[in-house]
Amino acid sequence: MPNVIEFLGRVASLSYEATLTKVWNDKRVQAKIIELNTRKQLFDEGLKSDGSYLPDYSDVSVREYGKPSGHIRLFETGEFFDSFRIIVFGSIAEIVADTIKNNPFGEDTDLAKVYNNTIIGLTDESKTVLKEIIYEVTKEIIWDYLRIS
Repeated sequence: MPNVIEFLGRVASLSYEATLTKVWNDKRVQAKIIELNTRKQLFDEGLKSDGSYLPDYSDVSVREYGKPSGHIRLFETGEFFDSFRIIVFGSIAEIVADTIKNNPFGEDTDLAKVYNNTIIGLTDESKTVLKEIIYEVTKEIIWDYLRIS
């Protein structure tokens, strides 16, 4: 039979910061953040974190270089999307990516300068989607912590 005193002691010792650190370090949460930023926002919708859109490919890019019509996707080789990582600082998480890319002319281009730093980050809609997985992961972490042998 579970010891009520031990259980209540565990409840009282729950730490917001420790729990949130575990949430941000969870691979499912990190994968969802990166998927929302790269695949859903940038590639599928052409959306930056501030809700503004990436510009469309030019007619020349579509005609001469075979780019798809519509918004710029920032996915040439996949290198930019593959560079996305989540860095955790205690209870805070930050999305980082290597925005310096070599352009077709052999020069370095900083995508963050060209398209604004808002290419890295989540829209309000993506944050709402993320809350669902964060809720589930948080429940798991707390229940595991409160489990008494």
